[in-house]
Amino acid sequence: MHHLRRRTTLLLALGLTLATIGAFAQESVPVDVSAEAAGQAATGALPLLSRWLHVLGAIFLLGSAFYARAILMPAATTALDDESHQKLRAGLRSQWSKFLHVLILILFATGLYNFLAVTRFAHDGQPTYHMLFGIKFILAIAVFGLASMLAGRKSVSTKLQQNMGLWLGVTIAMGVAIVLIAGYMKMM
Repeated sequence: MHHLRRRTTLLLALGLTLATIGAFAQESVPVDVSAEAAGQAATGALPLLSRWLHVLGAIFLLGSAFYARAILMPAATTALDDESHQKLRAGLRSQWSKFLHVLILILFATGLYNFLAVTRFAHDGQPTYHMLFGIKFILAIAVFGLASMLAGRKSVSTKLQQNMGLWLGVTIAMGVAIVLIAGYMKMM
């Protein structure tokens, strides 16, 4: 338990550091920025690294949920007896939670940075863009929460895990919606 608290504290510190960098980075671009100046503000190593980490984090989070739902669960159901299946689930849940929390931190921190320091300026005065960002953000928080509960050990987690296929499906559907919204926003 101590190890988990220490890791959570380190991840929170990293997230706050990245958020602070994002907050300072946004001050480097004036409020009355033109689309051309906003495009120039979005260049450089930090915005590129942030975008790469964000996309890779989304790929790994959504991909792991899809793999578990579409491939692993059906194979385990047909190949294993109930006791072995439960042991496998417990082991997988434990392993997934280790990566899941890091992915959530990466997605949250890079998403915040990308919005505050990069894309917000290019879409100033576009309420549709900001509305879609809000929807995407709410869906992302829901994905983070649901995935955390599916990988958790609390009593509410245990109840959700009893119908793992359904809740992984909901998580995947929300993740796909986020990707579709992001793709549309990129075209704006």
